[in-house]
Amino acid sequence: MADKSKIISWLPVIIIMLVVASISLNFHFSGNYVLAGVDGPYYPLQVRSMMEHFHLGLPDMPLLFIFEGLIAKFFLLLQLGTSEECILFAVKLVDILIPPLAAIPVFLLSKELRPNKKRVYFLSYLIVGYSVLNFTTILKFANNFQKNAVAVVLIFFYLYYIFRILKYSKRRDVYYLFLVLLACVLTHFGSASILLFITGTIFLSYLGYNKKLFQRVNFKSITILFAPLFLILSTVAIFDSNRFDRLLYLPFKVFESPVLLMIFDGQEIARYLNPINFIAPNLLAIIALIIFIVYRKTMDKHVKVFGFGLLISAFLLASPLIGIEWASRFYMMSYIPIVGIYLIFFNTVKSKWILVFPVFIFSILICIPLILGFKSPMLQSISNDAYLEFKQIRNKIIFSKNTAIVARQDLRILGSWEFRTKGIANYLLTKNQFKKYDDVYFLQQTNGINYTQETPGSILKIPADSHKVFHGDYFELYKVNSIDFIDYEPLKVSQAQGIIVNIIGDSFIVKNKKTGKTRTVTITKDTHFRLINKFKKISKGMLVEIWGEGRPFSLTLEAQTIIEIK
Repeated sequence: MADKSKIISWLPVIIIMLVVASISLNFHFSGNYVLAGVDGPYYPLQVRSMMEHFHLGLPDMPLLFIFEGLIAKFFLLLQLGTSEECILFAVKLVDILIPPLAAIPVFLLSKELRPNKKRVYFLSYLIVGYSVLNFTTILKFANNFQKNAVAVVLIFFYLYYIFRILKYSKRRDVYYLFLVLLACVLTHFGSASILLFITGTIFLSYLGYNKKLFQRVNFKSITILFAPLFLILSTVAIFDSNRFDRLLYLPFKVFESPVLLMIFDGQEIARYLNPINFIAPNLLAIIALIIFIVYRKTMDKHVKVFGFGLLISAFLLASPLIGIEWASRFYMMSYIPIVGIYLIFFNTVKSKWILVFPVFIFSILICIPLILGFKSPMLQSISNDAYLEFKQIRNKIIFSKNTAIVARQDLRILGSWEFRTKGIANYLLTKNQFKKYDDVYFLQQTNGINYTQETPGSILKIPADSHKVFHGDYFELYKVNSIDFIDYEPLKVSQAQGIIVNIIGDSFIVKNKKTGKTRTVTITKDTHFRLINKFKKISKGMLVEIWGEGRPFSLTLEAQTIIEIK
């Protein structure tokens, strides 16, 4: 009888996972996966490189691609298709089956939180559903966020083991915790960073409730404390040095151009992030804080430690003080601590009337993505007709493995998949880089663009010393003989581009022609100018592109390089 009740308690979880998998299946039937989002065939490309060369084609964490490569190899042994077909099948299969599994650790955590494990708390199923059926998982992860979606499964398992450690203090759970942490780091560095951040807030909460621990701090305890941080940093440094650098500088960059100041400045933040991912977590976090304050005395100590740590994480991840560059990424992951907090409330708070409003909010936040998930087709970067013409380019041009294609992100990745060429962003193409390739082509799309997130600073400029080798209805391809260094600022995208609309002392305001967004730029003694007429000074009406560093808690950009463009 007990076994039967266990099976019955898992049935809603299984149904939820099947619903999520069916949404993903419908998504993959609605479009061409290699054209999805702004990364196109990034995952198949990495898997193919791992299978053929035993290393990734682009720097990244390898675990997911190794896993998908093994599945593709198995399909290949069964002769289910060509190598590329098996790779695409494996990537799609992982995309459909793995992300829904996040419901499992969430439900396991819910069971650990129940005062009476034999009793079924039906409201907890609502949170289990929300953990895999929300705006982030259904509408964001669906388009080229597979690493995030898989890593979230590991994050919830990690939170489950953290709670078990707080509750039982068993060494076995510590081993499982580090195993999950390592798997998460090797899957996606960004998610591992979020995981580490949440760990830090829970640890601070633990110290707050156990002040006597400060008296017993020693070298061993400090070593154990910093072991996860060292594991994450060293793993990222080995596999992706660029992301390692970004991770180190994140504390200094994360508050540049904060969302709150952009709202006060009249900027349309909906251009940069989903407002629901900003409003909903903050609203739920405020409600959670009120409930926590009212009912904290009825909670066990380990539950309070866990809940308060998650509450801090939720407020910080959804903070309006986060810079616009990072806000979308942080906000879309803020649902993770929200899930843990409300699992506590829905399993421990006896007075259900106080939960009516949160239940209403969660119901809406589940229903809307659920409906949109089945109705919304795959976001393809280019049209199917444009893709057909794209593939015809290789019939006109002979590419080598050391040919580089310069284009917007989705096109250069698509080129690497279809033509087996290398891809490079225009802002990374310096004279030294140019010499490394047999041939360099600039690819420009003229029609058939469905969806792109290309920033204004990365608009492709065709070098003067080039000639057109392909002209179609959708694409133009230029072979470049040489590049003029003055047209390119190496190693990073410009932070602002547009017309100077006002000059005040050592500062000026630049307005982007495409978005209408304005930015205040300050000039310092170290600012380097590259103007068309070197004897002129910057003036109102001048079209410029600016590289520089932002200031924390400010919309101001401190200019390092200012280039006048035609």
